[in-house]
Amino acid sequence: MESFFLAQQLPSKPGISSETLENRRTAIMASVAKKKQRRWSQVAYQADQLERAERKRARAERKEQRRQMKGQRVVCPHCGEPAQLVDGSVIYPFRPNLHGRSFYLCAPCHAWVGCHPGTTKPLGIPADAETRQARIEAHDVFDPIWKTGRLTRVEAYAWLADELRIEREQCHISRFGTELCRQTVRVCERYWAQQTVKTGSNGRSAVLTRHVRSQAPRLNALPRSARLKEPARHTPGGLAES
Repeated sequence: MESFFLAQQLPSKPGISSETLENRRTAIMASVAKKKQRRWSQVAYQADQLERAERKRARAERKEQRRQMKGQRVVCPHCGEPAQLVDGSVIYPFRPNLHGRSFYLCAPCHAWVGCHPGTTKPLGIPADAETRQARIEAHDVFDPIWKTGRLTRVEAYAWLADELRIEREQCHISRFGTELCRQTVRVCERYWAQQTVKTGSNGRSAVLTRHVRSQAPRLNALPRSARLKEPARHTPGGLAES
């Protein structure tokens, strides 16, 4: 619009042909468009530099975390003894697809935790059978909140941290004990019971106030506990009990 008004303000002097005026208008419009493009290029360049700086900062943080994790011991929360780093064949002998994964195992407590793929960084805190089952139940009711698109994963965990009144950095189901997992189930069931549903052709919605446990959609037909076979129990010597 700016170039259009500048072009319209050209004086129509006698002796200047309409073709010359049109050429001048075209030149002004091209000049203004070029200035706009230059300004936008500068903005895009600054945004790109900010994005590069953010990626560099994130890489530095991950590098520092790896440095801190190097040599760090994973301690079993049940007995206080350090867990042993083993491969997946020890935890899941009948799951060949997991034999290449790393786990931290406390054999006396029969507690373990997996590692991030391709690393020896633990996903959380080792858990015994009761805690593992509690975490499975918590995941079954919590994960659909972000996997169905209602919230992002970060937003869902931030919401859960507020509901449980714990620090955001400590809010992850892989770090929860049995009691926190039970609280998570109660909080998430209350969330699903209060979800709005559309009623009528006018598009209005009503709030569900009745506590309905089946409101949380199941992502799989079978629970994780039914899909995973319980591995053999390990003795302190590392041998599986028959």
